[in-house]
This record gives sequence, structure tokens and C-alpha cells, in this order.
Amino acid sequence: MAIDKVKTRFWDVARCTYRQLLEEMEVWRCDGGSHYACFCDGNGLPRAWNGDEELKSAYEKSDAVCADGIALDWLARMCGGKSARLLGPKLFPAALEYGIDKGWRHFFYGTDASTLAILEKKMTERFPGVKIVGTFAPEFVADPQLPPIKPNEVDILWVALGCPKQEKWCARHKDEVGVPILMPVGAAFDFHSGKAAQTPEWINGLGLCWLWRLLTGGRRVFFRNLKCVSASCWILAKELVRLKVLKRGVCG
Repeated sequence: MAIDKVKTRFWDVARCTYRQLLEEMEVWRCDGGSHYACFCDGNGLPRAWNGDEELKSAYEKSDAVCADGIALDWLARMCGGKSARLLGPKLFPAALEYGIDKGWRHFFYGTDASTLAILEKKMTERFPGVKIVGTFAPEFVADPQLPPIKPNEVDILWVALGCPKQEKWCARHKDEVGVPILMPVGAAFDFHSGKAAQTPEWINGLGLCWLWRLLTGGRRVFFRNLKCVSASCWILAKELVRLKVLKRGVCG
């Protein structure tokens, strides 16, 4: 099945469930192409909307842009369609479990070697039978080196380089790595290795994960997220006026 999408002024937003995205990933795995999806949050939305052309292009060229953050979900609703929030860190374990019977082979790329070792051990214990065929922690540089992957060795490359680096990296290198699916999932490795605390599920359900991170992430994260939240609110306000008051179309 093709993923249903909501059209916004810059890029389309996926409208599907986790199960539907996993089923589509199985199609991608088998069709001989190279695919990637993105999970756009309150950091990525203002960056791409306000002038980061490479990030905007990465979203536009992806096979699916999922509303990881509440702001993109609201934007999609304003544009005439109910989207569905899909969080990269939540998809990650769901995909490991879903892919066991299908023989999905996973490779973890990003963060640091100690986190990857803990993550691999925990995921292997949590999902008996899961195929984790390799891990690699690249140097922390602007354009990290490609992972050491042999042809036809990996089905899904999970990329945790942080936004916007990971989205740009996937768009730039998807045809070089020789993997059917690349999935940039941000802090998923830190969350599921236990290196960082996950946002409580009830907070996610209320769409308040931005507030949780604002209050619990420390001084640097506080000011970064405060800037991102303010920018996202400004984007939503402008689009609301443009669409509902000025009555301009989605692409107008």
C-alpha cells in the first residue's frame, strides 16, 4: 500500500499508523530501490521552513515525512487532512519486533561505541531472534563516513546523528550505502540503551513532549528548544492566517 499524505506548502506529511509504515517498509525492502523516511520534530520544522534548503530538500525527497512533533501534526490538520504523529524512537523497537519473522537485518549507525554495545545487547535480549548484523560509531564531523556495510548485507540502516545532520546525511548518501531503507531516528539509541530518559507516554499522548524536553534537558537544551518552540508557533500562526483568514490554498 502507498502511504497516504497531506500536502503542505513545502513538503507532504505522512498520514498512516505505525503498522502501515512498517508494511510499507517491507515493500521498500523488496523493491530494489533505496528509500528513507524522516521524523520531523520541533527542531526540524523551523529549520527547514526558514531557510535550511538542504534540510528542506531532504524532507521533500524522502519517501515519507512523519509528524514526530505536534507542530507538524497541527500544520497538516490546517492544510485539510488529519495526519498521525509517528515518533522515530517508538517506531524503532516496533520495527525490530515486526521484522523478526520477515528476516529483517538491522545495522545501527551513530552515537558512540559504548552506547551501541549496550543498545545491541538490550535489543537482542528484548527481541529474541532479531538480526542485528552490525554497528558503527562514526567520528563527530559535518559529514560522517559511510558505515562498513557489504552489498546485500543490511535491510535497514538506523541512523542516529541528530537533526538536521541525520536527515541531510540520508538524503546525500542513500544511493551510496547500498541499503534498501535508511531511517534517521534521532535520540532513539540513547533512549533504548538507557543513556537518556524517554518522555513518559502520557506526555507524548498530550503532545507535550516539547515541554518535557524544555524542562528536563538542561540549560543548553532549554534555550535551544525555547527557540524552536517559538519559531514553530510563529510558523503555525502565519499559516493559520494565510489559510483561514486570507483563504489562500495550501500551495499558494
